Amino acid sequence: MFTIKICGITRHDDAVVAAEAGADAIGLNFYAKSPRSVSVETAMEIARAVDGGPVVVGVFVNASAAEIARVVAAVALGAIQLHGDEPAEFVNELPHGVPVIRAARIGAAGLAEAAAYRDACGDLGRPLAAMLLDASVKVAPGEEVVYGGSGHRLDWPRVAAERGVLAPTPLILAGGLTPVNVAEAIAVSRCDGVDTASGVEVSPGVKDQQMVRSFIAAARRALR
Repeated sequence: MFTIKICGITRHDDAVVAAEAGADAIGLNFYAKSPRSVSVETAMEIARAVDGGPVVVGVFVNASAAEIARVVAAVALGAIQLHGDEPAEFVNELPHGVPVIRAARIGAAGLAEAAAYRDACGDLGRPLAAMLLDASVKVAPGEEVVYGGSGHRLDWPRVAAERGVLAPTPLILAGGLTPVNVAEAIAVSRCDGVDTASGVEVSPGVKDQQMVRSFIAAARRALR
């Protein structure tokens, strides 16, 4: 699928830097409540800027299948990432021929729930292209659930210990990854790829371009 994804891209220049530095995927967020959300028009401009380069992944949170299909067609997305509370049955409603990545918020239950979701998708005839593991963030009563980009880290040793339950589905590690810790995260978790948003930013949606380059270089060395 991909091994290095820079997510939460909102600016044309940041996308170009990520592509030139060797990212094989960029993530565009279509969740309106996210500080990294982009309009379809902006997404189209960004996608054109990296045409023929990294996979352009659309990140969706509890959007309708019709809305996702509309964005996929308009932007020519290369993959769909579900980051909300979508049930496994929903995956079968998405445009066929477009790979689907499921983001799983990993808490006390470990990877078992993610594996069950993956299995359910397979049973329905729509296998996942990859499983992206993100940290589950506790929120106070009445507060909104955090759907990614929190900067919280996963328990990397536990991911390594339990990763077999998700085999052979590619495992993408997210959550608190930075240029400083990504090599260690890869070595300890034994993941197949990595994803970062807040770990290479100066503010939500605005990337530090040198951090983007450093992250990609460190990840590429560690994934060899």
